[in-house]
Amino acid sequence: MPAKLQELELIYRRERVRFDSGTAILECEEPIKPESANHFGGADRRFADSMGGLNALLAGQVGGVTVKVDCQPDELVAALTYRFYGTWKTHEKYGKQFIAKTFVRCQPHSKAGVIRYLQTTCAGFGVGHVTAVKLWDKFQGDAVRILREQPEVAVAAVAMSHFTADKAEKAAAILQLEVATENTTQEILDIIDGKGFRKSIVKAAIGEWGTKAGRLIKTNPYLLRRFPGAGFALCDRLYIDLGHNPAKLKRQAACIEHLISRDREGHTWFMPQFLERGLGKLIGGAKVTPIEAAMLAKRAGRISIRQSNDGRIWIADRRMAEAEQLVADRLRDAQEEPVLWPDISDLDVSDHQREQLQIALQSPVCLFTGSPGTGKTRTIARLIAAVAEKYGEENVAAFTPTGKAGVRLSQALAGYQCPVSAGTIYRLLGVASVSADEGWSFAHNEKYPLEQKFFFLDEGSMPAIPISASLVRALPRGAHLCIIGDTNQLPPIEHGAPLRDLIAAGFPCGELREIWRNSGTIVEACAAIRDSKRIPFDSIGQFDPDGQPARNLLLTPTRDNAASLEAIVAMLRKLRMLGIDPVWDAQILCMVNKKSELSREAINKRVQAELNPNGERAAHSPLRVGDKIIRTKKNTLMPIAPCSDYEANAEAIDDKVLVCNGEVGRVIGTTGHVVVAKFDAPNRIIKIPYGTPEENNNAEDDSSEETTATGCDFDLGYAGTVHKFQGSESKVILWGLDESPGARMLGTRELFYTGISRGKYFDVLFGKRQTAESMCFRRAITKRKTFLKELLTREMK
Repeated sequence: MPAKLQELELIYRRERVRFDSGTAILECEEPIKPESANHFGGADRRFADSMGGLNALLAGQVGGVTVKVDCQPDELVAALTYRFYGTWKTHEKYGKQFIAKTFVRCQPHSKAGVIRYLQTTCAGFGVGHVTAVKLWDKFQGDAVRILREQPEVAVAAVAMSHFTADKAEKAAAILQLEVATENTTQEILDIIDGKGFRKSIVKAAIGEWGTKAGRLIKTNPYLLRRFPGAGFALCDRLYIDLGHNPAKLKRQAACIEHLISRDREGHTWFMPQFLERGLGKLIGGAKVTPIEAAMLAKRAGRISIRQSNDGRIWIADRRMAEAEQLVADRLRDAQEEPVLWPDISDLDVSDHQREQLQIALQSPVCLFTGSPGTGKTRTIARLIAAVAEKYGEENVAAFTPTGKAGVRLSQALAGYQCPVSAGTIYRLLGVASVSADEGWSFAHNEKYPLEQKFFFLDEGSMPAIPISASLVRALPRGAHLCIIGDTNQLPPIEHGAPLRDLIAAGFPCGELREIWRNSGTIVEACAAIRDSKRIPFDSIGQFDPDGQPARNLLLTPTRDNAASLEAIVAMLRKLRMLGIDPVWDAQILCMVNKKSELSREAINKRVQAELNPNGERAAHSPLRVGDKIIRTKKNTLMPIAPCSDYEANAEAIDDKVLVCNGEVGRVIGTTGHVVVAKFDAPNRIIKIPYGTPEENNNAEDDSSEETTATGCDFDLGYAGTVHKFQGSESKVILWGLDESPGARMLGTRELFYTGISRGKYFDVLFGKRQTAESMCFRRAITKRKTFLKELLTREMK
């Protein structure tokens, strides 16, 4: 349980140290408060001040105080008094520190402090240095109170033409707001003290709701969820601690929002029965009414409700429902435009490829699919070149959901002499900002559409409904969009399954099925899974004389998960002996993050000890210089590290660059509490701030609601889940077929297909054949509930 917050009133002197995380070490001192000063006036008062200060100094009552707090540069003004709320701790380097959760400016007591306070607080309302001095000379310690409560008295006392009654009234209003803010800060701290919320929450709440913040939080603690680190669990505990009715409809509405946001199966719409079961587990013992609770959440603008054609009720997050509707409306409208795809009768592709491409190019929005080895990328490269030749390269955009996939596509296009290079969907749209509540916003939208006319989206199975909505919103009138993908791969990590639904809605789709290149057993296995046939594993690997893989899907039988882990480590040693970099030429795949001997957490710990045991660490960080790391949380903007040789600076947003969920990088340095890491495609060097172990743990406890990136949002990347590695490839894939309960729940045909298709040259699997085959009996994508297909076909309005 966190220690009870203490209150400390200090004069701020200077900033001693500032960390990249936004935390600063401040040098402050205790203010002098002579108790007898109120009995004096004029010269006697000033004498009492000086004597009181001298006596306090001689008595050792005034001394430097070190405060550690999150604050912006220049947010605190030297010589002003602030009330800090926090706890005392002893730091190994800085000694005794006051660790402040938050702070608020408060009324000072000394002459210099009062004058400075009036000048800075009432600047622009006629209170300059001279006016502040006159107010002090007239009222001494009561100067601030008089101006705040009796502005007309202050005007008469100063008797200066520039200090009018109107300006004094406005200055009084500002001072009243300062008092109200101070009271509100204390009110919020009293509410959340010891409840596990982050120290930034107080200022964030006041910034959002002003002096009403305390009352709003008391009434509805779930409002705090819009702020970083204030997840449902913390807010729900606060709701109960405040004595609210556990079965109240307000709580049920918040629980419904939480259940929808925590769904990991990718549904957009949910039945009341599903929510009723979840409500019963969360609330326990009370009667739950999901429809009524959903209606309340709908009135608050958080939930959408619709009725399907069979009369059933469905519930969705408002933003997901609106995004789904937007995708349907925009794509339906796009299909009404004239078809401008070039003639492909002479395209340098096979008859089968030309035939399937011709099927696709029947409308402005089309789909082109196929399993590995069918020549999908080669065919599209030829089409892109034909479009560029007819309409100009400037009218063509090729892009992917991830940077790694973008690099792969660019390399492939260049290999086929296509003049167009690829980027990411985020770079295409231009990241403008990120909001804790509303998510990403982009520079391009309906008001500022993209300039190109022809768009090619590769890895089309990956984009979820939200990013798909952002894309179609930015397409210009008459745009042509070709989505290239593989329907056998994993569906999007987030909500929806747009590629599946577009195919179901009848959008023109060409599918390549003929394997035209000898890519070995990996390609054969993908085709077998696609056609529901037995997987052709290899027992030994073999390359043909030309260096092309032939038998490249190895299954190494192991006894259990622990044996698989040791076999993976042994294989890493063999790769190194063969001259293959076990870190950057190989990727270990896994199925779960924790709670298994083959989890991401367990494998990474073991492999780091094997491959990078002595790398330098940053304070409180598990990452070492030389480590392979991965972004494990939502896409976010990260602070740039000083560097002169990378292109991302040109696209920085307020000195930050985008790092997406699942991106892999390398730790190249440490400084204090900061890890410096390099990410490719595009080239970026960023700073990853780390706090104390306690701060890191607190942030991780509520990571599902995280929006501000810290070290908790990155982890070792030697091993990564199949979901995170979708869209990427590695020369060698190592994968332990996990038999833990959590892995068995996640194992599906799409997951296995996606995992083995990540290997460029070789896959080595460890475990039992039965484990792999059991995955291929389960399909995930067919279960996702959306209404995009019905909206596209106008079966539903």
